[in-house]
Amino acid sequence: MSYGLRSEWTTGGSGIRPAVESSAGRTDKPVALRLPNLVGDNMVLQAGEAVRLWGWAVPGEPVHVRFAGQSSGTLADADGRWELFLEPMEPCAVGRYLVVSAASGERQLREVLVGQVWVCSGQSNMAMRVAQIKGTERLLKAEKLPQVRAFNLPWEGGWTPREDVRARWREVGRSELSWLSAVACVFAGELHARLGQPVGLLVSHVGGSNGEAWIGRSALLENPRLKRIHEVIRQREAACPQLASRGHGYFRKWLYDFKAYWRAFCQWRDRAEASRGDPPAVPVGLVDKQTPSVFYNGMIAPLTRYTIKGFLWYQGEANANNVNLAYEYRHLLPTLITSWRKAWGRDDLPFYFVQLPDFVAPQEDAWALMRESMLKTMREVPHTGMAVTIGLGEPGDIHPPDKIPVGQRLARIALAKTYGVDLVYSGPLFERVVAESGRLRLTFSHAAGGLEPQAQVLDGFQVASADGPFVPAQAVIEDGQVIVSSESVPHPVHVRYAWANNVRPSLFNTAGLPATPFRTDTRLLPGQMGEDER
Repeated sequence: MSYGLRSEWTTGGSGIRPAVESSAGRTDKPVALRLPNLVGDNMVLQAGEAVRLWGWAVPGEPVHVRFAGQSSGTLADADGRWELFLEPMEPCAVGRYLVVSAASGERQLREVLVGQVWVCSGQSNMAMRVAQIKGTERLLKAEKLPQVRAFNLPWEGGWTPREDVRARWREVGRSELSWLSAVACVFAGELHARLGQPVGLLVSHVGGSNGEAWIGRSALLENPRLKRIHEVIRQREAACPQLASRGHGYFRKWLYDFKAYWRAFCQWRDRAEASRGDPPAVPVGLVDKQTPSVFYNGMIAPLTRYTIKGFLWYQGEANANNVNLAYEYRHLLPTLITSWRKAWGRDDLPFYFVQLPDFVAPQEDAWALMRESMLKTMREVPHTGMAVTIGLGEPGDIHPPDKIPVGQRLARIALAKTYGVDLVYSGPLFERVVAESGRLRLTFSHAAGGLEPQAQVLDGFQVASADGPFVPAQAVIEDGQVIVSSESVPHPVHVRYAWANNVRPSLFNTAGLPATPFRTDTRLLPGQMGEDER
């Protein structure tokens, strides 16, 4: 059994350092031209879009940017802030200089490329590095991933949004694979191979973090379905009315304690099991990695001015500890999507996420319900896509090592839905059920030339009458549809497929992509509250 934590807090090249601005998230007025760290050497600018650049200078002074034959200028405002846009550009894999100049200074940025830029975020399964996964040798064959650059954020947080982070753009070569997210790496490699363009990755993840930690405070408070989180925010503000000014300091104190905890945990883990005793306790703080908005403020807000193509999201384990949290996620994930799109000023930005795989979770049905919440989000929120991963999990390890197919499935979705490449990007997706003569006929979209069982027998299907229990059902493929029945249920009404925490897929399409788990009933599960109780 894995204990659900990895040392990803050490990743990010330069480690964890204080951010530039004050604890309230404001940057002191500079005495000379300055750029955010995100605007730097080796960066990838988004092709085909007006590209925003920004920074700080002496109030009122002119600032000019020159790049790729363009020249653009503006004036720093009274606070010394400035921003401007470059016209949309064609992709370019040849590194060029970008020059930012003002009377107070000049910056020449080297090796600037133009291509496709994606934000890659989540918790520890997004953080898992290339060296930690199954099939590492396949990714290490090339000395370098051509034209792939990554901006890997260290852990940073607070109660208010921050403007800058201590990180830098890096070329993705063999040495960098020790810290780069495997899923993001595979995704970038697939896009580069198919599109022939540079790929930039803004990589922002924290192991063990919950979904609400990545959502802006106003977005959380505006959703009436998130009352539990509203109460958490209220309690923390009541405990410390100075959170707005002191929140970053509280986070830094918690992070210091967490680093000490992690050293103790690693020592405990490496002892012989008979002599271990109890593991050390995870530190809890007023602003820690479970605090609403903490990582939105520290690790998403500093990115929101950067022009991007879309988002990848691999998270949910920390919100699937029980069925009520898993059900809440169908409101939480759409709120996160809306929050991020609003912050970037684009309500059509693609958002592609990973559905949780198979795992022996602590509470029965919790991961199954989480998968349903994710499926519901994909069906209802425009410009989204979901990579189905049942069959790629490990029953006793919350960090399954088979990450190459995860990155590939996310890339399929992006290539098809964002870039218009003609390929199959989804496994079979349940659409409707029709009752006929003691059996149920199921229709699926995304059959991709036909439905295929993984083995000789389709398993994982269950049926029930209107109010009876679910029982295992026989299933066969007939005329491109699935027919399910059970001798013990003469009049079936409801059907479930792969409805369990730890489940293996049996239904695929001819492209080898698995069908997502689903159910047609809406029964409350053991321990689940009704809507009027929330």
